[in-house]
Amino acid sequence: MAKRENEKQEKSDITLDEVKESLDNLKNFIIKLERERREAEERRIAAESKVNELREMYARMIEEEKRKMKDRRKLIENEMKIIEMEWKRLRDAENLLNDAGRRIEEIETSPETDSIRTIADEIRRSEREIENAERYAREREKVLEKYRGEIEREWKEIRKMWERIEKEKIAIKEKKKLLDEEYKNIVDIKFQTIEDRNKLKRHIDEIERIKEGTLRELPRRISELDDILENWRKELRILEEERKRLQDEIRDALEKGPEEEKREMKERLDVLGRKLVEVKEMEGLMESDLELAKKYEEMAKRELSKVELDLMKLKAEHERRKKIDGEEKVIDIEPKRLETKKESKSEKKDKTHEEKIHEKGEGGHGRGGDKNDVKDVINHLIDLIDERGEVKAKDAAKILHVDASLISRWCEILEKKGIVEIEHPLIGSPVLRRGKNMDKISRVNKNVHVNS
Repeated sequence: MAKRENEKQEKSDITLDEVKESLDNLKNFIIKLERERREAEERRIAAESKVNELREMYARMIEEEKRKMKDRRKLIENEMKIIEMEWKRLRDAENLLNDAGRRIEEIETSPETDSIRTIADEIRRSEREIENAERYAREREKVLEKYRGEIEREWKEIRKMWERIEKEKIAIKEKKKLLDEEYKNIVDIKFQTIEDRNKLKRHIDEIERIKEGTLRELPRRISELDDILENWRKELRILEEERKRLQDEIRDALEKGPEEEKREMKERLDVLGRKLVEVKEMEGLMESDLELAKKYEEMAKRELSKVELDLMKLKAEHERRKKIDGEEKVIDIEPKRLETKKESKSEKKDKTHEEKIHEKGEGGHGRGGDKNDVKDVINHLIDLIDERGEVKAKDAAKILHVDASLISRWCEILEKKGIVEIEHPLIGSPVLRRGKNMDKISRVNKNVHVNS
């Protein structure tokens, strides 16, 4: 019975080790989520600063173009004033020409001939002035056409630049919208992470409470039951010896037959009867203690099943979060090349390990077997790690036909002695490698002592 209780205690320890390993992996996963959130926040801040820089740059460009347009407008207004002045001069010249025509008509009608030469000179002078004014007007018109063409080209460039600015504004708005959505997603992930962290904390506290209660209550009850059983066995041995002795004395007394000895035997029989009554009472107490122990055992099984159920839920939640965050791309990299190179060398030796384990019986190790069997399994584990260089804990458990939690526990003890090195990936089984003291040992039964 004590052996069965030890096996149950060891199974509960195995389950709790698995819970701890899963919780450590979940904590690492939460830390990674927090780091990704901070990186996304930094990207958002950088994008916002870039958007602000673009806004300031385009605002400066627009203000510069507005200033240039104002300057060009002033130049055009000045040119228009000059043209108006030239047109005014042309109108004045036309008026002079009209006056000259009127004078010619007056001269032609006038009998005065002396002033005809003077009037003709004035007419020629007026014609020259008109020609000069027309030539100057044509030149100014050419200059204005040139300026007008340049202004039209610059206006087209300004319109193109404005359209490009509008397009970039639209693109910036789209980027800002995407950044806002990404920030909203980051905030949602942050709140979800906080909620998941609180749930995990509650699960961890509940599991720790159950573990402490189970570990604190079961050993005490089991030790009490063992003490009661041991006392009961001692009493039974004493009563059995007393019964045999009394039977011999009764047989001798019946052969001798004196009354005094018969009375003595009767008194001894009465004493024996009282002791038998006490034994029956002890048997009743023993049965009640056994029922109580069974009740505690069922209670412990129920609590452990709850712990396993919570662990399964945590694993399912972890898988769901992994798919959401793209963690399915993270793969557990196995040393395939090393295994393929060394498989041809170690295949036969691995088969001999498996045959040895099968000879001892499947499931015999890690379940309360004798110490020699445990040492043999640890020797095979060290040989396997030494030959392959590195191996996963679950693969070693399959090869050696033992529980993976026992492999992890033994390797933790071997790691303290420098014989084995353990690497814990974010997802997957731990990887076992050769330690620095691997070559210094002979085997477990000589230099290494592991508490099975």
